Amino acid sequence: CEETTEELINAGYCSIDHTIGWDRELLLPEVREKFGEVAVAFIFAHEYGHAVQRKAGIVGGKRDAALVREQQADCFGGAFLRHVAEDKAAHFTMNTSDGLNKVLASAVAIRDEDPNDPESHHGSAFERVTATQIGFTDGAGACAKMDADEIESRRADLPQQFAEGNDSGELPVTEATLDEFVKTFQAIFDLPEPPKVVFTGADTGCSDAVATEPVSYCPSTNTIGISVDDLAERGTPGRVGRRELIQTNITGDYNAYVLLASRYTLAMQKENGQSLDTPQTALRAACLSGVITAALSPTNAAASGAQVTLSPGDLDEAVSGLLTDGLAASDVNGETVPSGFARVDAFRTGVLGGREVCDSRYTE
Repeated sequence: CEETTEELINAGYCSIDHTIGWDRELLLPEVREKFGEVAVAFIFAHEYGHAVQRKAGIVGGKRDAALVREQQADCFGGAFLRHVAEDKAAHFTMNTSDGLNKVLASAVAIRDEDPNDPESHHGSAFERVTATQIGFTDGAGACAKMDADEIESRRADLPQQFAEGNDSGELPVTEATLDEFVKTFQAIFDLPEPPKVVFTGADTGCSDAVATEPVSYCPSTNTIGISVDDLAERGTPGRVGRRELIQTNITGDYNAYVLLASRYTLAMQKENGQSLDTPQTALRAACLSGVITAALSPTNAAASGAQVTLSPGDLDEAVSGLLTDGLAASDVNGETVPSGFARVDAFRTGVLGGREVCDSRYTE
């Protein structure tokens, strides 16, 4: 494609000769090992999506259309995953729980890590998973309709770049910062009887719920218990291993704070008279955590009364956590729904749709 492939660890579509090339030495073997064979097929489906774009003339060649091209390609990849999940693929099978979770996790792992890099075109993990879910749910026809305006509407007021300087976007998890987040949650939801928060451990001796480390909610006492050190460990940024290309799980401060947010939403559900131990409880927790997340964006913070705000990588950390252990989408006893797709979809619904959509979509 008129450029050297030496040390190029990637896969790509070349419009000059209508071919797809890939690195079979490093990238694809690691993807296969960490995320499974269907994740490799998803990479090729993404690249094939670029071929479809080219032949159909869906997206022009302007540089400002780069993100649109990549989002459409992820969407086409999602349409292919639906084909596989429905047992229509000749060479692959995939269930919609663990199998689909792993493929979505691969999209999270291979994301734009530095939003300030002008060469970043693929989108954040949140954007990549969103586009893939649109293709899976709505089919290839929805992919062709994606344009810059549609993507911008999905970005809403969410932060896209770090501030100048050495801002890492990480806020250490301490008793003081957790208290600031709790105050912010109360400012957002304005509960008449906000939950009491204790920092002496997740196990508060609750009589009507199982303690869920490192944060739990007890309905009978309306108390959130936090094991601060364990939660701080969950919020510690991860690193790629010396011999690895891809970080399997994206961890950081918001992986901890969104879990706290989800336990706070259980207090809100209790106040609304909703069940606290069903799959709908878990999905409401994820959705309402998305509502909180949107309220923490720098643009919305003043209106919501938020004392803390999001940084660009926070949504990626939340999505990664939802796909791995899913605790931010669990009921009062820590039970999650098996589908990471459903967990992330609920969170995304809250971020983009708001509280009213959560209430109408995840009813009893």
